Parts: sequence; C-alpha cells; structure tokens
Amino acid sequence: MMPTERSVLIVEDQPDDVASIKRFLGDLNVKRWDVAETAEQAIELLADDHHYDLHVFDLTLPDCANLELLDRLHARGFAAWRKSIVITGVVEELEQDRAIETFGVPVLDKAQLDGRLLAWARSIIDDSGTAWLTRIVATLGASLWGTGSCGFIWVPGASATQFRSMLAAAQVIPVSQDGVLVALPNEGLKAAVELRELLSDQLPGAPSLTSLVLMDLDASHDLYRLSQDVLTAVRRPGFSGAIWPLAEMSPRAVV
Repeated sequence: MMPTERSVLIVEDQPDDVASIKRFLGDLNVKRWDVAETAEQAIELLADDHHYDLHVFDLTLPDCANLELLDRLHARGFAAWRKSIVITGVVEELEQDRAIETFGVPVLDKAQLDGRLLAWARSIIDDSGTAWLTRIVATLGASLWGTGSCGFIWVPGASATQFRSMLAAAQVIPVSQDGVLVALPNEGLKAAVELRELLSDQLPGAPSLTSLVLMDLDASHDLYRLSQDVLTAVRRPGFSGAIWPLAEMSPRAVV
C-alpha cells in the first residue's frame, strides 16, 4: 500500500506543462507539489535538504539548456538521481546518452508523457532500487524512445575499468562484484553478437559471455521489473543467449 503523503518537485517554466505533469501524476496521491521555474530555484530548493519522493526536470529553462541543469546539480552535491526523471521536447542523442551514462536518469519525450510518466514515476517511488537498476532502466528508456530495441551482454568477473579503452560509446554497468552488464541502447542482435565476439577475443582468460536482446519495447512495460528480469536471465547458469520479442510474449515465459 502506498504511503498517504508524497512530495514532488517539478522544475519547469511553462505553466501548461506543469499542469500536464500534475495531471499525468494524479494517481500518485501527491500531497505537496513544489515548482521551480529556473535552474537556480531548483538548486536552492534541493540544497536545503528538502526531501522529495520524485524530481521531474525539464532541460530547457530560462537560465540553462541541454544538460547544464544536471551538471550544476551534480557540482552542488546532488545525488538523488534514482528519484529523478528528465523530460524534454528536444535533446541531442549524445546529450541523452551522457544523461544516462553520467547520471543514470531516464529521459522522456514531452510528447509521449501520457502513460509513460506515471508508470515510470510509480516504479521509482515504489521500488527500493539500486544504482545498477537505475542505469538499466535509463538504458531501456532510451531504447523505448528510440528504436525499441536494446542489447545486453553479461561479462562475469569483470570490472568497469577493463572497458574504458574498448567501449567508450557503450553503457558499462558494474553489478556488485559479480561482473558488468554492457548495455547497447537502440541496438539489436547483430551489434550484440559482434560486440560479444570482440570482447571474448580481447578480454583475458577467454570469459564465457552471454547476450540478451529485447525487441519492440513500448510504453506499457514496467521498466524496473524488466530490468530485474534482464539481469536475472543473463546471470542464470546455463543461459546461452536469447531474443525477447516483447510485443509477442512475456520475458518471464522465456527465461
């Protein structure tokens, strides 16, 4: 059962967009809405140790653009990225990738908030979450917003530092001490297989790698639950690789 009181910070300078966000999140039983119309106002609110269950950040504000808001928050010590969602009308692909890689935050298109924003917000509020889970969710979100495909490669016993020179463009997600999950947003089977073979050749000890490719992502999926399913599958003994066509079957039936 959800707690009876929720608080949400909306960083948005357009009143119509603020009203839309509140409407989309109406089922969360929010008791306190705080609105910041500029990056400076947002930084001041968050610097005062206000507790919010959710932050919704627009990237284009009167005093910042692109990822400047996120960079400024990071510089001031903000760390609650797992409770944050970025919404935007326009974002460059490289900026979106950096938001995922650096901060682990999902980036949602303003034109597609109906359904997606509430589902994502509910997952953030209701899930205890971990850093790796947030990173996987953000990667799936980029794929949902892009081609609807996402590839994953599980590398057991590896560390993120081993990949810095090999995989500058990929998402490398450390998962405790067990290994790393390499995520390929907007990439399908061909890219996953090619990268898996490359890593098998270049990593020491000829590790056994597994891959999983998700196809046909859409707004109806619970991305937090799906992220947990992905990691459970690729780490399972005997798992040798799969494609999950999500429009046709449940991933739980495949594993």
